[in-house]
Amino acid sequence: MENVWGDICRRLSQTVQKTTYDMWIANLDGEFVDGVLTIAAAMDFDAAYVREHFQTDIAQAANQVLGHEAELRFTVDERKQRPPAVNEAATDLHDACLPGEAGEIPDSRPRQGFLPLQWPVRPEAVKQWRHSFGDFVAGPCNALALEASRSICAGRASNMLFLYSDPGLGKTHLLQSVGESLSRDCNLTAPHIEYLPAEEFATFFHQVLASRNPGAIYDFKARFRGADALLLEDLHKLQPMKACQEELLATMIAVLDKGGRVGFSCSRAPSALERMNEQLLSRLGEGLTVPISQPDLDTRRRIIIRKAEEKRLVLSGEIADYLAETVNTDIRRIEGCIRLLSIKAGMVSQGLTLGMAREVVGGYMERTRPALPELTRLVGEAYGLSPEAIRSKSRKQDYVAARYLVFYLARKHARLTYQEIGEYFRLAHSSVMKGAKWIEAELSNDTRTGGRLAKTIIMIEVNGKLSPKPR
Repeated sequence: MENVWGDICRRLSQTVQKTTYDMWIANLDGEFVDGVLTIAAAMDFDAAYVREHFQTDIAQAANQVLGHEAELRFTVDERKQRPPAVNEAATDLHDACLPGEAGEIPDSRPRQGFLPLQWPVRPEAVKQWRHSFGDFVAGPCNALALEASRSICAGRASNMLFLYSDPGLGKTHLLQSVGESLSRDCNLTAPHIEYLPAEEFATFFHQVLASRNPGAIYDFKARFRGADALLLEDLHKLQPMKACQEELLATMIAVLDKGGRVGFSCSRAPSALERMNEQLLSRLGEGLTVPISQPDLDTRRRIIIRKAEEKRLVLSGEIADYLAETVNTDIRRIEGCIRLLSIKAGMVSQGLTLGMAREVVGGYMERTRPALPELTRLVGEAYGLSPEAIRSKSRKQDYVAARYLVFYLARKHARLTYQEIGEYFRLAHSSVMKGAKWIEAELSNDTRTGGRLAKTIIMIEVNGKLSPKPR
């Protein structure tokens, strides 16, 4: 009976997914004494997580090894914990503090939100945030997202934020603004804020698992679960990664349970994510979930003026109006046009004219081609449907017709492959091909449906300023 725990672990390794086993069970210690199996973890959270998720598996494996049921006890062995790393390059009083001492240093700055951890397990260098709330241009498309982002900094409505939209509409700006605000105005002198793409989180996670190094696994958990704020970009990139989703769920719970902040950006709403952990999706639903839509004409104009000011570029009202009407997709394209105009302004001695703007921007918009979100919006306006409705899985007749029309226009004007269109709509390329071919067949037939489609396409091309012929 001396190696009971080893036999139990061998059975668990055959029934539990390998990545999950390596992350949660491989580093546990077990001891069977007087009918009681005591399982020791390195941290309170680990012990609680193992009890909640693996107690049944462990009990079944123990029963098979022992031949009878055993009482399970979960505990924490402090000897398994590694001491926090010391920053040898400490240059000020705060860097030199030992764990628990940071709270003894008075801080007279205004308190905004409450973040609980007294000292990060792994001291972080101060991040140079590129964006803040102060330089965000608000409008009807993003006002709610802005207020929600500010509110989680203060902990007013929730400690969790989920922003979703098509690319280039301000998610990164707001998530970075949350990090900048917390790092500047929270009640901690040096808050531990983890801001990174979800893919990078997954890369770290899989590197740690591949190393099979208990110390590396502990450091990974301590780094992210010990954070005062966890801000992850592009959560949808984790859709196929089951084990990584489980680790993110555990990390999110650990940060939130001690009063920290969690923020995500994503290309779609939680309900539209596929192959995601159900518990993770349920947790996401507890936070502030806010969409961001494309900016309207007035908001685009104010964004253009702000971006031009940042480049010290003087734009007349006429040029600003032209840009707002022409560059009507995402904010990154607006920034690209402003950069080109700034270069053009440096090449000429006189100020920018509307003719110069037309020359530069016309060429830029021709090169970039219409984006799928813009085509979806244009078709939605023609059918009286939102982009979200067109991208949904509804089989209503109008929804399907609108969806197929986007497929057709994306092939005609954006020259996208069936695979690229399918990724945006979360459909197989064969489904996209079927829809586009259906539109082509109806247009070639002298039918009432074909005639209506032809008129709708002309209207969309005029409203969206699309070339009526494929480029």
